[in-house]
Amino acid sequence: MIQSIDLIKLRNAEFIQFCKDFTVLLQNNGVENLSVQSHYTAMVAKVSELESLFKNELSSPLTAEIEDLDIQRDKAITGIIAAINAFVYHYDSSVADAAVVLQNNLKL
Repeated sequence: MIQSIDLIKLRNAEFIQFCKDFTVLLQNNGVENLSVQSHYTAMVAKVSELESLFKNELSSPLTAEIEDLDIQRDKAITGIIAAINAFVYHYDSSVADAAVVLQNNLKL
């Protein structure tokens, strides 16, 4: 049994998906055979226009910059950890003790 859909209650994304599914149905059943080619063409154009209007932008223009800054931060932290690990073996016991304290703080 086919149930009707109340198109007014559909959200934007749901409505666009319904229209896209409907156009695929028309295309699979032969638009020329159904004598609705002009209506089909107009509907496909409007659906693509709707999709471009309501499509969420998934990326930010700052994404590449943030990724570069993340890499710089990771390298800086890795360098700091390596320097602290090196100072643990320092000949001066006060420097070595301070490095151990820093090492313990970093583990937290």
